[in-house]
Amino acid sequence: MKLFVVLFLAIVLVAQVVSAEVYRWMDEGNVAHLTSIKPDWWTDEMDMVEDWREIHPPTEEEQQQQEAAEAEQEEQSAKVTEEEAQFIGDSRTSIFHNLDCRLVKSRATGRKFKVDEENRVFFRTAEEAENGGYKPCTLCNPGRE
Repeated sequence: MKLFVVLFLAIVLVAQVVSAEVYRWMDEGNVAHLTSIKPDWWTDEMDMVEDWREIHPPTEEEQQQQEAAEAEQEEQSAKVTEEEAQFIGDSRTSIFHNLDCRLVKSRATGRKFKVDEENRVFFRTAEEAENGGYKPCTLCNPGRE
């Protein structure tokens, strides 16, 4: 009976090992690594590689470049266009206004806004502006209608 239990447990253990995903790669020093835990840098393309010795974790420089690219992409997708905006902020003063506030609306100069283009930040909501560290204009009191 003991032999049967030991055999059964061995079969169960082997079945779990066989069905588990195994991740293998070589590091920069050509040291082989083997784990059942998926590394955070592992990509779907790496699952397709036939020779596991061709898989290497990213270098520190590659990791920094990837993080910078992801941050830039996130920033670009988060930017609000003028057409979508309900409010405009001035990054120099950290104050946001309604789009028709007389402190930012320019009639005399022919420009649409008095805020310099490089300092303009558009927001969809007043909460978004406040979360970004901007204070509401005391004249137009944005978002408080």
